[in-house]
Amino acid sequence: MYQPARPRGSFLGGMLTPVVRALLISMAATYAAALFALHWLGRPELIAYGWLVPADVIEKGWVWQLVSYMWLHDPGSPWHLLVNLFGLYMFGGFLERRWGGKAFLRYYLLTGVGAGLTVLLVGWFYYPDVPTIGCSGAVLGVATAFGLIYADAPIFLFGVLPMRARTMLLLILAWVLLDWLTQRSNVSVAGHLGGMFWGWLLVSGWWRPSRWRAALAARRRDPNVVRFERRGPGPRGPWVN
Repeated sequence: MYQPARPRGSFLGGMLTPVVRALLISMAATYAAALFALHWLGRPELIAYGWLVPADVIEKGWVWQLVSYMWLHDPGSPWHLLVNLFGLYMFGGFLERRWGGKAFLRYYLLTGVGAGLTVLLVGWFYYPDVPTIGCSGAVLGVATAFGLIYADAPIFLFGVLPMRARTMLLLILAWVLLDWLTQRSNVSVAGHLGGMFWGWLLVSGWWRPSRWRAALAARRRDPNVVRFERRGPGPRGPWVN
């Protein structure tokens, strides 16, 4: 999965593939429906059922929130939606063309649910009643896959700064860690880091037990690895290095 390659297409224009298009339309439609429910119907509880709230998932069993939260965005800030849609548009199409629509959708959902599980784990201990919304975790999972697979591909950050995809990935990671250090109250660092971690795990193949077994077998065969050997009891004990 780490084979370097150069994607065809313009990074200023992205690539609008079928699954990416469907995701963009569905999230924009959901945002419009949320605004309608909030401002026209006066029913904010209709939106609240889709938020990811650790206490609701664990205590009430509302497990659908691990998926539904990805389609909801801050109704008071359209930029929350637009930035996520732009990131998905910029990088998602190249992965969909490489993997196929079904595989890309599966990856997108897995990284989003993985980010949600990370929020669930951290939030249960620190903020069980605080809701999380947005597909940033899944989008960062997509950006992580792009940065790993197309590591040497040239991109233009903000359409101006030229750099390699791997550099972009490191800058994104630094930005997420900076959010954690500055403790911005409205940013889900757990969700962002969770999406990137699950993206790395899926692309690298370390989620497969066979990958771990192969790595351990190679380590045992490496003559440079220092091992402990057993010997008979002595004045210094049974183990030597």
